[in-house]
Amino acid sequence: MQQLNLPLFPAPQTESAPRPQPPLSKRPSWWLGMGIVLGSLAGYWVTYQVTQKSTEQWFAVPFEAQTLEQQRQNGFALPQAAYAEQPESPAQQRSTLDIDTIEEAILDKKDYFDTQSAEYRERLLALETNQAEILQVSKTLDEKLTTLAAQSTVEDAALDLADVVQQLSIQVARNAELRAANETALSLRKRSYEQIRLLEQVEASKRGAAKHAQLALHFHSQSKASVIVSLVLGIAAGSLGVLISREGWDKSDNRVIYSFALLSTMALFFNQLPRVLQSEINFQNNRDIYLGYLTLRNNIHTFAATEKGVGVNPEHPDQFDDLQTNRFIHSVDAKLVELNQLRIGIDANQRVDISNVLSIPSR
Repeated sequence: MQQLNLPLFPAPQTESAPRPQPPLSKRPSWWLGMGIVLGSLAGYWVTYQVTQKSTEQWFAVPFEAQTLEQQRQNGFALPQAAYAEQPESPAQQRSTLDIDTIEEAILDKKDYFDTQSAEYRERLLALETNQAEILQVSKTLDEKLTTLAAQSTVEDAALDLADVVQQLSIQVARNAELRAANETALSLRKRSYEQIRLLEQVEASKRGAAKHAQLALHFHSQSKASVIVSLVLGIAAGSLGVLISREGWDKSDNRVIYSFALLSTMALFFNQLPRVLQSEINFQNNRDIYLGYLTLRNNIHTFAATEKGVGVNPEHPDQFDDLQTNRFIHSVDAKLVELNQLRIGIDANQRVDISNVLSIPSR
């Protein structure tokens, strides 16, 4: 039988020193990510506003953001103002309507045609009265001729007949005068409406130019702000990347790594934003339409001042010839139809290829 020799008191054991625990890395805060995202968006908004304010001077038309008083000073409302009664004095008219000089000339021409139209209606009334008088004199002449044989003396009958013939000749001459004036005044009212239509076309060109100027300004500011913010975020992410490469991924603070990843993502987002929204293409399209409206408005002003146009004669397209107002109005309508379009595109296929962006070329 084997005997176990166990000591009564166990020998004391040497205590081993505790192993040093690795320092706990600080976890990134949720507020850090929100700060980076909101800061990027705020920087984009500020850059967008600054770019828009600095670029507004490129465009020569007032924007819809103006107050009603500014619109009254810079524009001319139609068709209400064209059909409204004119104020008593020119000073009062200039105080209520501050329009362009050419547009004021068009309005003056319209007033002239309205005045001529009123005179034309008076001539029509005079013509009707004259025709009634001619009929009365003719009736009197017939009576004189029928009673000529019954007159006691031929001399008295001849005097009466000569007096009636003289009255008839006067009325016939007056009738011819009224009819001659009538032939030149038939289209006066129509020409007044043509001047109103010219003013409406000027106002339509103003509204179109203002609309597309705003769109062109928006897309230009959008593209420029995206590029600037993407560049700043890329520089910040590159600085953190250099810091991480010096310390190593294992020894770097997680907040630095988290900030680097989020800044890189936001830089890629703002870099790709103008491509997806096609900011540059939309800017060029709306800029061309805006310039087209300005050219059309200048053509209307030139025609109102000269009543001539280029390209009237197909054999001489560069020659400056007389042009009828109705033909010019139809040509302006065709140009307005051509310019009346909304060119805003988007390309959802422009996506970021992360594998190509983050790939490291082999040595």
